[in-house]
Amino acid sequence: MTSHLKKGLYVIAYILFPTVNLLLARYTDIFTENYSYVGNELQHTSLFHIWGTMCSLYFFVMTTYILKKINRKTAYDMPVLYFSCIGMILSVHIPYQPEIYPVIGELHIYISIAATVSYVLLFFHILLEMPYKNFRIYKRFYPFYAGLVSLCLLVMILFGGVNTIMEFTFSCGQAILLIHLADTLDKEGSICI
Repeated sequence: MTSHLKKGLYVIAYILFPTVNLLLARYTDIFTENYSYVGNELQHTSLFHIWGTMCSLYFFVMTTYILKKINRKTAYDMPVLYFSCIGMILSVHIPYQPEIYPVIGELHIYISIAATVSYVLLFFHILLEMPYKNFRIYKRFYPFYAGLVSLCLLVMILFGGVNTIMEFTFSCGQAILLIHLADTLDKEGSICI
């Protein structure tokens, strides 16, 4: 990865992700409403589409890069990654207005849950194989990811569903983790898993 590209990816992770998230979050009660509410009920669909597409594309590009750097070639990595990232984009473009379109609203929920859960599980699987090849990388990144996912689950349980604070935390935290992991792998060289 070139230094200019790396700087750009750091800017996206540390500036663009928080900025877009803050722009969306300012319209919600961060503990009881989520970005779907902002995008669909409050008519900020463009901002909602930008957020979902940005997350999907960044997660896809960075995770693909990481898979190549660790030389991981399982039969399910890319299909699951495609499914989850395309699902993220689809879910933000499917309107969530259950009063008007109940079936489409349910589809929005199921696709967004399936896409997110499949991505989270794929990334857990990638990190759980790391200690066999590079324990330092595992020790550095697995606790952060496990903490990030645990915090999001705790927030979801405490407040009874997906909310703004959870979406903000996961999207920004994952973006930061991805760029730091890719940067670390660049410095350490490729590893085989």
